[in-house]
Amino acid sequence: MGVIGEWTFTAANGNIERTGTWGDLELLGATLDSEGLHLSQGSYARARGYTGADIREKTLVAWVKLNTIANKRPSGAVMSVDAVSKDQFDAIVFGEVADNTWMPGSSFFRRSPVSGGRLTLPASPEATFGALIKVAVSYAEEGGQARVTLTRDGVTLFSYVQGALPTWAASDVEVLFGPRHTLSATDVRGFIDGVVVAAQLHDEALSEAAVAALAQPNGLLRVNRVSEVDVTASVVQFRSVATGDFIVLRPDPRGGGSLEGGPQPEGWYFYQAAGAEAGNVEVKRRPVDGFNWSAYELRTDAASFIAWNHAKRIPNAATPEPPHAWTLEDVRPGVLRMRNNSGRYLHIRPDLHLDYLRGTGPKLITQPSAPTDPQQHWEIRADKVRR
Repeated sequence: MGVIGEWTFTAANGNIERTGTWGDLELLGATLDSEGLHLSQGSYARARGYTGADIREKTLVAWVKLNTIANKRPSGAVMSVDAVSKDQFDAIVFGEVADNTWMPGSSFFRRSPVSGGRLTLPASPEATFGALIKVAVSYAEEGGQARVTLTRDGVTLFSYVQGALPTWAASDVEVLFGPRHTLSATDVRGFIDGVVVAAQLHDEALSEAAVAALAQPNGLLRVNRVSEVDVTASVVQFRSVATGDFIVLRPDPRGGGSLEGGPQPEGWYFYQAAGAEAGNVEVKRRPVDGFNWSAYELRTDAASFIAWNHAKRIPNAATPEPPHAWTLEDVRPGVLRMRNNSGRYLHIRPDLHLDYLRGTGPKLITQPSAPTDPQQHWEIRADKVRR
């Protein structure tokens, strides 16, 4: 489970979906620039060409700036999961049945708190225009019905159980930005007047706390398999599937440092010499190109660690010859493991810390192979991938 759709509209290539599971964004009157995806009446955008699994439980998240709206009932959606061939959608809707008010939208209000054209739950109109807000709606299976939760900047606006939770077939789904849904090329329902900065689609119902903790996407592309690794990428980030931590450096006052998990991503990069096997790399960090990840496998896990240092390499630490210290291996799309040349695997240990460096996050060490253990599973993102 994880992110199955991600868009960073402020990036130079903001039309490219970042996980590689959707086709490029189609601009249908909407425009893209460094501020994001600009939407208005008569303009919208959509993504099709989904290659993932069928969609059921899910979370839609959008970072958006609304313009002041003269029409308080635009009835659009900052993000919608819509069936292409029929009227079936779930969406983050704005101003459909109440002035300037967010609500979870759905086909025929089947999963919406609406009866007789009115909201059935208390709601307050949006008061912030021109500033960035994060709005999300999640859909979970609960007792044969849908548990629907909508949050705005971490505050829950709606949470209720209503209606059956349908499935969107992978071959018949689109993501819309602007309208609630479309019934044809000319029958486009609703609009948004504003700028969507970024958006995510998750294949699970995230908790309210998990949604609140989501950071705005940084525009990096997900590496889905080893064959997509581009060793010329200048920024690479590693995130633990088990804990959500990013691999960060705990500096050593004597020079270099060791690896631990942290909440904020840091940029590394891969180095690969000519003749190295696919996925066999060193991991480096600027500005010291001569330092690499080095595994210190000592007598106990508590004593072991992964250093970033100038451990001896041939011919030198800046341009070592293969075989390199780490080899990437596929687990499943979007998830990889990293095998050290000792045969052990990069492993995050939330129960251990870099005590000698006063570490605060979980420590990184190597452990024997455990293919199904999420503590050996990593999501890797980079500014360049090979698609």
